Amino acid sequence: MQRSVSRSSVDQDKTKSLILALLVHAAFIVFLIFGVSWHRSVSGTFQAEIWTDLPKPEEPGSRHPTLQPQPEPPQPHPKPEPPKPEPPKPIPPQPKPVPEKVVPQKQVTTPPKVDVKEENSDIALKKKKKAEEAKAKKAAHEKQMKEMLKQEQEEARKELLDDQKRQKAKAAAAKIKALEEKKAAAAAAQQAAEQEVQLDAFKLAIIAKIKHHTKVPLTVPKGSTTVVKITVLPDGTVLNKVITHASGNPAYDQAVLDGIDRSQPLPLPNDVKLRRQFRDMELNFTHEK
Repeated sequence: MQRSVSRSSVDQDKTKSLILALLVHAAFIVFLIFGVSWHRSVSGTFQAEIWTDLPKPEEPGSRHPTLQPQPEPPQPHPKPEPPKPEPPKPIPPQPKPVPEKVVPQKQVTTPPKVDVKEENSDIALKKKKKAEEAKAKKAAHEKQMKEMLKQEQEEARKELLDDQKRQKAKAAAAKIKALEEKKAAAAAAQQAAEQEVQLDAFKLAIIAKIKHHTKVPLTVPKGSTTVVKITVLPDGTVLNKVITHASGNPAYDQAVLDGIDRSQPLPLPNDVKLRRQFRDMELNFTHEK
């Protein structure tokens, strides 16, 4: 619809432009015709001149004055062309009328009649059913709580028994350990006593051997005592000997040292542990006649 309206308006514009052009050309031709004829009629007229001074007498031979050519009158300016009329605006298409929406009227339905007795009966049944469900739920919850309590009590009893068993086992282990330690202590004491006896026996044997090889001068008084510290190797060889307490009689002290040298190797026990006890020892020598 819009395209047809625009095409018709364009055709109308073209027609008007063509007519206007023809009119302009016709006016121009008419102007040319009438302008030329007017010019010719004006050129045949006479003009009068006013003189302020008298003219000088004509010279002989010039009776007739010469007519000077008159300037042509100015041509009239062409009239301005009238403005072109504006083309008519296309008429916009009118919108189609929108049909009004028809709102359907709500049908009023009358609710059916309710039987009051039947409704009360249904309400009572629903209440009874809810009460039974609540009762069953409560009973199930109580049963679950009882089972949980029973299980917790059983676990506590087992833990108590386990604790008692552990305590008994711990007490028994402690008792056994104490007995073993006591037994070990007794054995160690007995062994130490035996070692002490052996040590004393070997010390006496070493002193006896050294005394046997000691040549005491006759001038040494009875009861002279000297203490010597010796270092013994595992094979019984004396590595070092030092007098820690002199007797006051140098002759007796020297006699004891010489006796130690003549007594090597010293007698030692076969047990390696006992032999280590004789690494460093002090020996007392008392002269008796």
